Amino acid sequence: MNVLNQVLGIQYDTILDEMDMGRLVDMASHGLLSQEQQTFKESHKVLNELFMHPSTSICKKRPETNSIVMRLYNSYVLRIVKNCIEVILTSRMNWQIKGCGDMLRIINTAERIGIRAGLKIEKGVLSEILESYSEDVNADISVLTNLERMLNASSKEEAEGLAVLINSKLYEA
Repeated sequence: MNVLNQVLGIQYDTILDEMDMGRLVDMASHGLLSQEQQTFKESHKVLNELFMHPSTSICKKRPETNSIVMRLYNSYVLRIVKNCIEVILTSRMNWQIKGCGDMLRIINTAERIGIRAGLKIEKGVLSEILESYSEDVNADISVLTNLERMLNASSKEEAEGLAVLINSKLYEA
């Protein structure tokens, strides 16, 4: 069984490297904007598995795998963050808002579990993204504060709750 696990681990690296995973990650990042629940869920799952579980019991942690996942992360993290913020600020579908809140937490957690980020998601990056939205959003400092809290949330539920809070404050006025 050890031989099989080693072969599968090597195959995983080969698939990540040779298959155009960039296209899959690109498609999944766009899928976060989908109003079709199934498309959104599948896109969320792809990104979650790739960034939170780059190694599994079959595919042990290997430098090659980490390098490939890190390259994908650094290539797509800004687009994923922008898309999630767009959903949180504009969507009216609770499942989509919650999923994007969780995805922001996952993206930031990926940095903590060993994916070295070329782009650190911090206040400046979030402020820059928010500049493209209305004055109401930019003037409300709680949006930025809650986005920062969401990135550092300790649980999925906390991140989802913060996403819903941001969205509901924007639409209650």
